[in-house]
Amino acid sequence: MKKVYLNMIFRRQLSKKLVVIIVILLSILISSTTIAQVIRIMPLGDSITTGEHYGYPTFGERAGYRKPLYELLIANAYDVNFVGSLNWGFDIVPSFDCDHEGHPGWSARQIASNVYGWLE
Repeated sequence: MKKVYLNMIFRRQLSKKLVVIIVILLSILISSTTIAQVIRIMPLGDSITTGEHYGYPTFGERAGYRKPLYELLIANAYDVNFVGSLNWGFDIVPSFDCDHEGHPGWSARQIASNVYGWLE
């Protein structure tokens, strides 16, 4: 029982670390890019990226942190293009660019081992 609880804590901490890394990478990307250019961003992660939670909304309703991030970037005059092989959140109104690489249930190691292929 204690081992399961420690695994849950470790996963939450790992997810939080992934979000921090993504935010730092986005900050670097945005600060080194002029506003006149289209900024291509690949939202990357596990269920926090897809927006999946208990209750399992349909794919068209899943957005995670992507919609608030997209709206924040647009509100600050950035021309943004989210990229990725998945497209969940298309039923959300108002609409947003919902492309991503969010894979629910994947570990950080699984995601890291696929990043290069997704970037190609």
